[in-house]
Order: sequence, then C-alpha cells, then structure tokens
Amino acid sequence: MKTSARILLLEDDEESVFLISRLLQRIGYEENNIVACYSLEELNNTTEDDFEVILTDLTLPDSTFDQTFERVHAVFPYAPIIILTGKDERDFAQAMIQQGAQDYLIKGTFGQELLEKSIRYSIERNKIRRELEKSRADYTRVFEDNPHPIIIFNRHTYQVLAVNSAAIHQYGYSRQEWLARYMDMIRPEEDRQPFRDILHTLTDKYMDAGTWRHIYHDGTIVHVQIYSHKTKFHNTDAIVTMAINIDEKVRTKERLRERNKEITDILDSISDGFYTVNREWVITYVNAAFEEMFRKKKEQVTGQSLWECFPLFKDSPLHDEVRRVMEEGNVYQTILQSVTIGKWLSVSVYPVKDGVAIYLQNINEELQLKQKLMNNDKALRAIINNTEDVIWSIDRKLRVIEANQPFWDTLRQRTGKEYAELEQQDLDPQLFAEWEGLFERAFKGERFSTIWTEETVTGTTFAEISFNPIYDNDNNISAISCFSRNITAERTYLNRIEQQNRQLKEIAWLQSHKVRSHVATILGLSQFINKNIVADPDLNKVLVGIQDAARQLDVVIRDINGLTRSVDG
Repeated sequence: MKTSARILLLEDDEESVFLISRLLQRIGYEENNIVACYSLEELNNTTEDDFEVILTDLTLPDSTFDQTFERVHAVFPYAPIIILTGKDERDFAQAMIQQGAQDYLIKGTFGQELLEKSIRYSIERNKIRRELEKSRADYTRVFEDNPHPIIIFNRHTYQVLAVNSAAIHQYGYSRQEWLARYMDMIRPEEDRQPFRDILHTLTDKYMDAGTWRHIYHDGTIVHVQIYSHKTKFHNTDAIVTMAINIDEKVRTKERLRERNKEITDILDSISDGFYTVNREWVITYVNAAFEEMFRKKKEQVTGQSLWECFPLFKDSPLHDEVRRVMEEGNVYQTILQSVTIGKWLSVSVYPVKDGVAIYLQNINEELQLKQKLMNNDKALRAIINNTEDVIWSIDRKLRVIEANQPFWDTLRQRTGKEYAELEQQDLDPQLFAEWEGLFERAFKGERFSTIWTEETVTGTTFAEISFNPIYDNDNNISAISCFSRNITAERTYLNRIEQQNRQLKEIAWLQSHKVRSHVATILGLSQFINKNIVADPDLNKVLVGIQDAARQLDVVIRDINGLTRSVDG
C-alpha cells in the first residue's frame, strides 16, 4: 500500500535502522517520510509531530530502557507507539502496553507482514483509545459542568462516591466533606426513613423521585426536585441523583396559598353572596353568604354544573346576560327577584380569567324600607339606592392587598391619582393619623365598627365602617379587611324626624305659655265684672258662659303641656 503518512523510527543501531526502513518502504511508506533518530536529543531537531506511528527502541544512548517509553509518550501523547525490544526485555515491553504502548516487536524476529500488521492494528487501537478518552472526557465534562448538583452514592451504605462542582458550590461542602458523608445525613431526621424506603422503588431507568428537603452546609433547609436511577460506579452498586433547587418555587406556592386564603377570608366575611362559574358552566367557588342565601353547602355545588344545581337558571333572562359577559368581557348589573329563594337581589356579573364572578346582594329589606319611607313621607327620598359597600384589605405595612372597584373609584376621586402613583404626602396628615389609629386597633385583634363623619362640598356624609382582623396559618394577624357602608341617607332621615319633634315642642310651648296667659286674663276679667256690675240676669248668663269656655280652654292647654313633657321623656 502506498501512503503519504510520516513515520518516526527511534533506533541507535544503524543496521537496524536500515533494515526496518527497507521494510517500511516495502509496506508503502516513502523514503523521505521515514524520519530516523538515533537518540531522544535528536527529537529536538524534528519540526513536525504529525507522525502516523512511532517505532522506538527502549535502549537509547541518552535514555535507559525503563525511561524511554515514558519520555517518548510525553512528547507524542496522541501517536500510537510500537516498542522495538530484545528478547530479554519482553516482560518490560508487555508492561509498557499497560502504560499506553500499542504493541511491541522483538527485533530480528519480524518481517514485512508482521510489521505491517502491527502498524495497522496499532493505528486502529490508538484511534479507538483516542475516541474512548474523548468519550470519557465528554462524560466528565457533562458531569462536572452540569449546572445542577449530581451526587453518586452507594446503593447499600448511602456513602457518597462522587459529586460534581455544582454540588460543591450549592451545598457548601468541600469534595472531601462530601465523600465523608452519607446521603441520609443531608436530610432532616423525619425525612431519612422515607428516603431509605424509596430507594427500593428505583430502577435502572431515569425516574422522577419527587420533592425532598436537603440540608446545606450552613444549616439551611431547601426543597429540591430529585431525579435518580440505579447504575454501576467503579463496580459498585450505586445511585445517580440530580437535585434541582426548587425552594423558591415551593415557597412562592406557599405564599400564593396564603394569599388565596386571605382572599377567601375576605369573600367569606362580606354580606353579599358570591360565586364563580367557569366557561363550561361549572361552579368553581361559593362564599359563606352564598351558602346561607341558597341553603346549599360548598361541597354540594363546587365542581357541579350550574344547571344541575339551579335548573331554572338556564331559562331565566340572567342566563343570556351572563353568557354575554363571558363572551364579550363586559360588566352586567341588574335587580331581579330570585325564583329559587323568592327574594329581590342586586346582581353584579364580572368577567374573570376563566369565566365570570357573580355578586348577589339581598335587597329585600332595602326595598321594603324604601317603600315604607315613600309611603310615610313623600318629601323624603330613599335613604339607600342600591349602593355598593367599599371593601378593601391591607397588610401590616398599610399596603392595599385587595379591594373592590368602589374603593379604587373613591381613592381616585379623593386624591386625583391612581394607587400606584399615590404618596403619603398626598393624604391629609390629621386624617391619615386617625385612620392609622383605627387600623392599629384591628391589628391588635379588635373586631369593631365605627361611624365616620366627614364634611364635603355637598354636606355632611356618614359611613359605617367595620374592621376585621385576618389570621394566617400560624394564627397571627397578617392583614385586616375593612367595609364601609354609606349611611348618610339614614342619618338625614333621623335628623328630619328630630327637627319635626322640635317644631312640635315649640307649638306646645306657645299654647301652654302665650295662649294660656290670655285665657287667665279672660277668667280674671269675667270675675271682676261679675262682682262690680249691677246684677243683670241676661248679662250674668253671658259671663258664666265666658268663664266655662275659658276653664275648658285652660284644661286643653294643660293636656297639651302634659303631652309635650311626655315627648321630652
């Protein structure tokens, strides 16, 4: 075979160099591509190192047989090396095979065919060795450079056998500390037996072993997602584990769960019925007021079709409006009489992400009160005209957690700004201090209501405001919910009644004082005339009539005065 490859021959015996060169030429190597060196020092004069194969004697002028291979291999670490040796060096040559030599030939015993076969096999074996080394390097790189911690441990004793750099960096243990530890030691005590139990379920295939807790070097306990499988590591039964830190994800879920609980507490504390329906018309949530209103428990309706729970709803006018809100995203409000409970309700339908939210306010008493007020006093307008409560909740830093639209509207109306733009200097200092005091009472655990009076451009307004502490899972007060109901109309009505009473008392006073004084004068004059005027029977009858009328009028005035005192209480 003809080849343009270069070959290096290290041999200090000129005759051997000549004979081996002749054999190499017969094999197919060109004479000018056969580089012969008689010592290791001559390697410094070679300008190329791209030799296809290297033939080297172990005994050279400047190197002993036990050093030559190591020194040549250091210069040409990637080239296949064939050792040329004498019969008495055969055992050592075989040992060099274990150190990386591809083959050895005993000088004086090989010809062209054996030399060609040795060269060809050495090249192939070296190629396979290089690929294995590359594969091993790739595996090591994948293992070491993986951004997630990888831990290999003994399947039976749990002792750590190997870890990558990410495990050292994230957990804080040095490599020596890792190798001295056991996998059950990096877990809380209560997690150790479940860890031992799950090892029996692992297979040779990749497996999601679930979420566990691990202990870092500084004592921090974190949540990790574990992926494991069985393997062999240096002939030892082992388990490979990849641990992905999901602590922030787990804690975020916990915070969301607490936030949802706060929202649920707020919804359960409002007096209006509230429920949500998804786009498949399945009821997904109902609050406590809904349960009370319809006499149905959450467990009975949640997850059930709206049609199954309320068969009459599908044929009601509200059905079409709710569908329109779901499709178009508008808000719908109306007042209707519920066929199911026989009461008048104020209904508000709002679009939400996966369906609609429906608020139901029982306005039976409100409508009755309006009718009664209109019948009793046509001059007075209704005190309540389907107004919505202002609802909001705040945390301990007085930041708004949740609020309904009337709250945002009121805030915008009072400050001219959106909540995100609001700063403390935008608020009246005295007013802020008063509210801060009310919030502080609620954060101390007090559940109370107060009447808030405020002077506006339209007059004095009154609001009944209730404060309710909200407790977290540890029974600590984490927030408060607040409800404000405008009671200005009721207060106005009471003020008018008091004004009418004052007018009635003024009339009674006029009758008992001013009119009575004139009656007393009439009685006195009639008695005087009766004593000093000559008796006249006809005149006498007139005087007696005047006196009787005056006495009766005096009795009436006394009765009015008595009634006035009873009104005063």
